Amino acid sequence: MKPCWPVLLFTLSICSSALAQDGLPARVNGGGTVALPLAGSKRPLRHSDYAGWKSLAAPQLTRDGKWAVYVLTPQEGDPVLVARRLADGVERRVPLGSGPSLTASGRFVICTLAVPKKDADAAKAAKKSPADSPKPGMAILNLETGDIETVPRVRRFSVPEKGDLIAYVPEPAAPAPAPVPQPPPAVGESELASGRGTSGDQQRRPGARAGGAAATAPGERPTGLVVRNLSTGAVETFATVTAFAWNKPGTRLAYAVDATDDAKDGVLVREVATGKTDALASGPGEIKSLTFDESGERIAFLRTPKAKPDGPPAVSSLFLGAVEVASGAAPGLPKGFAISDNGALRFSRDGKRLYFGAAPPPKPAPKDAPDPIAVDIWTSKDGILQTQQKIRAEAEKKRTYLAEYLVESKKIVVLGDASLPEVSPDEFATRFVLGSDPRGYLTETSWDQDYRDVFVVDLETGARRKALTKHGASVSLSPGGSWLLWWSEEKSAWLAQDDEGKTPARNLTGPLKLAFHEEDWDTPGPAAPYGVAGWTKNDEEVLIQDRFDLWAISPKTGKSRRLTSGRENHVVFRAVRLDPEERSFDPAKSLILKSVDDDTKAEGLWRLASLSAPAAEKLVVREESLGGLQKARDAETVIFTRERFDVFPDLWSAPSPSAVGAGTKFTAANP
Repeated sequence: MKPCWPVLLFTLSICSSALAQDGLPARVNGGGTVALPLAGSKRPLRHSDYAGWKSLAAPQLTRDGKWAVYVLTPQEGDPVLVARRLADGVERRVPLGSGPSLTASGRFVICTLAVPKKDADAAKAAKKSPADSPKPGMAILNLETGDIETVPRVRRFSVPEKGDLIAYVPEPAAPAPAPVPQPPPAVGESELASGRGTSGDQQRRPGARAGGAAATAPGERPTGLVVRNLSTGAVETFATVTAFAWNKPGTRLAYAVDATDDAKDGVLVREVATGKTDALASGPGEIKSLTFDESGERIAFLRTPKAKPDGPPAVSSLFLGAVEVASGAAPGLPKGFAISDNGALRFSRDGKRLYFGAAPPPKPAPKDAPDPIAVDIWTSKDGILQTQQKIRAEAEKKRTYLAEYLVESKKIVVLGDASLPEVSPDEFATRFVLGSDPRGYLTETSWDQDYRDVFVVDLETGARRKALTKHGASVSLSPGGSWLLWWSEEKSAWLAQDDEGKTPARNLTGPLKLAFHEEDWDTPGPAAPYGVAGWTKNDEEVLIQDRFDLWAISPKTGKSRRLTSGRENHVVFRAVRLDPEERSFDPAKSLILKSVDDDTKAEGLWRLASLSAPAAEKLVVREESLGGLQKARDAETVIFTRERFDVFPDLWSAPSPSAVGAGTKFTAANP
């Protein structure tokens, strides 16, 4: 058969032309034809296009909903913070701005000023040390005037929940540059001949750093703390501050001082309105975990005295205000245990409990001991593999067990120990918390899932009861602590039991004869549940999700109600929380739902008038992905994103959740 040379040459010419465009091959369609670029069509992507692609991060609203703030960051380049007034589109921009924090009044935005990419790249190329590398700064944007104040070299800043206040720690002053070496003086022009001398502080050797005694090395304590009232312009500076914390209302500032003179060390609390300062502790010692309670009236911290050179490691003390409430191996702690500064310090939401960590104190290093030799010893009886042991070794050295100080009765209750290593404090809990013990099942995790015995722990006495054995799925307590809720892999159902375990567990979803586990689960192992949306007030009902719908089920009676009608139309409904502080749903209030069509993937928003008489009202449904719905704290204004395969998820705003369908786009991140 003769080759068809004209056709072959024509095809080769087309391929050559296509390959020549931007150095990219033409796309070959099914059937072997080559797609030719048409006049006016979009050009293929180049690698340089990726570098300029911007991501949109940290979107948030001022409390009154008047301003939206977000950060635009290119793949390669410098970020820009943008604040936009939603009413009229007025914009304020802060080049290099990122990580925004808004003051309570909505007048100011405080953000980090990133190091310009070119400067960071230059420092990296020059292999500069961390101390000599450029440092990020801080910017204060006045939304009303558009004024931007920049503060160079800021290590950390903090804004309280209320008030136009800010506290920040500046980086230590940059070391002075080394003097440039000078050629030796000519004969007859020596320093002696000039009368300048060669001894004392006046001698300058090539390469010596001026002011070396005052230069601050990396890792040393901050040079000070700066506190500013942005409304009044008042500024205060406190020297040698190692830690600080605002109370939630912004009325008090606590800070720890580590001065050159040990007698001036301590913890101080300053009243913002009056400037009155009270010393809570004085004398040498390291201060950690300055923590206010929810009301801002109580403060707690840990204090570790300086250890003696030849003595055992120092043990921390727990302070509540100016009172040392527990020191070292305090009464109530297990034998051989002491307060540990490796544990987190936090108050319960009602301020009646102060959680802290306890652990055996570190052992002193033996005197004149030879350097240890690294040897890996592992047996088949070990619970976890040697490689995992290496990774966890440092964390295990700092392991602590949960304990609490009861503020009213002034006693310590141990909630966790070596036999119950994992207890999670719940700031809202008033009766019980959950603990777990995985030790008996560690070996199985190498080929199976994680298992653990689950315990319910009494907050008043520390007494514990085993609620579940070898459990590997979801388990939780209701917000009010009345019910234990868990997923049973064996029964593929949600079960509930009263907190004290006095009544048998009730199967909440089994009687409904529906699958509450993922119906299209396609991996080895038990199928995961669709999850729980939350509880109603007073732990009356739990909202449980099947593949399509929401169900309200009473753990007390087992009575159930379907709140949505998604299964009939293959539409998935899920609850949306607009208030991050809300712990339970009010049955009398409306509830926003998000929908996803399981066939077309269209998404929408709906509203239930109440849980008592649910009737879903459609707000918007589009062939798009709706995401990031966020409501202003003190207004109905919301922001959200709309996205398709060919549409970037820019930000949109609406005056209320009900008006999302008529929202307004206010960003163009990648036009």
